[in-house]
Amino acid sequence: MSNVARAIQILKDNCFANDPIAQRLMSDIRLRPTWKYLSSQPVISLDSVKGWQLAETYQDGVAFSLSDLAAGAVFAYAVTELSSNRGVITDSVMKTHVAQWRDVADQCRRALAGDMPDPSMDDATRNALEASARYFEKHASWYEDLIKESPYRLPQTSKQRSENDDPGAANLMRGRARALAVNNQSIFGAKMYGTVAKLLTVGLDLPDGEEITEAQIQKWTSS
Repeated sequence: MSNVARAIQILKDNCFANDPIAQRLMSDIRLRPTWKYLSSQPVISLDSVKGWQLAETYQDGVAFSLSDLAAGAVFAYAVTELSSNRGVITDSVMKTHVAQWRDVADQCRRALAGDMPDPSMDDATRNALEASARYFEKHASWYEDLIKESPYRLPQTSKQRSENDDPGAANLMRGRARALAVNNQSIFGAKMYGTVAKLLTVGLDLPDGEEITEAQIQKWTSS
């Protein structure tokens, strides 16, 4: 067994013992060239990798190379993302939410600064309006910054090409592709479109004829 295969086996046994996605990613013959390829690539950084995603966390006796550890980390990240039902959001929805919260903040400020202030407004109400304005403005900025950094933020929703198409499922697939590509970029300095396509196809057990292609990944991760 190669060291990269050993690293993946260790992570699977310790973190994903009964996970079918982990089993497929570890054992499917279609991914053997992928793991071999990753274990030969120079590593830019492991700063984004969590301790539990590194095989050496569970076994000190094996002299893993940096690339073996990185390949194992890609495996662990892929299992996590493909096993999770992440929330996907489009730019237009994000902007709508942010605009609504900022509008609430503006309404609070208008109530305080109106030309004809409400004579019944006491200090407690005034303080509550000021606090509310600050909260909604802060929340809008926090949410906007958070979503902008998420790979599950899409420029627009997927188009429904037929009655059987599920735009929600297509959006989630695109988000997962973007997440895996971002992870590869942070570790190896490249999105590795072919690797992402194989991880999605095998990990999600897509049927023949519905395999994800390198060209699709390149398109989905281009913006």
